[in-house]
Amino acid sequence: MAAVLPTLLKNFKAVAAPARTADPKTIRRQTFMKAVSEQMQMIDNPQLTRAVKVKGGETKAVPVKPWFFDSADGLILQPKFGVRSVELAPGANALRLSNRGELKKALEGLAAAAAAGELDDALARAQPAPKPKKPAPPAKAS
Repeated sequence: MAAVLPTLLKNFKAVAAPARTADPKTIRRQTFMKAVSEQMQMIDNPQLTRAVKVKGGETKAVPVKPWFFDSADGLILQPKFGVRSVELAPGANALRLSNRGELKKALEGLAAAAAAGELDDALARAQPAPKPKKPAPPAKAS
């Protein structure tokens, strides 16, 4: 059997694709790092939106909610995994920053910690438990 793309195969080696892993830790890390990236974009663009699929296959723009807010003590950064806060230390789910200049540095630190696996346990605790499956309806008697 002749090669389908001989010019392409001169430069690259054809291989069988390895099976993709669905490791829950890796998926949580990637999801969290994507959310951190959105928060970094919000520093420059407070009106940032995300495209969300709705019923009927349509998409609509939904505003991204910031993880940071001003308080009497300074700027508070409260990282989230979905809608739940991530517990960074026992009893602490936020970081206090002295000014907005530290915000990007703190978000980069969160992304680096997630990539290194340091937040795996915290992300697992923040993930909602799966909904129980509905029991199967009783079989009809014939």
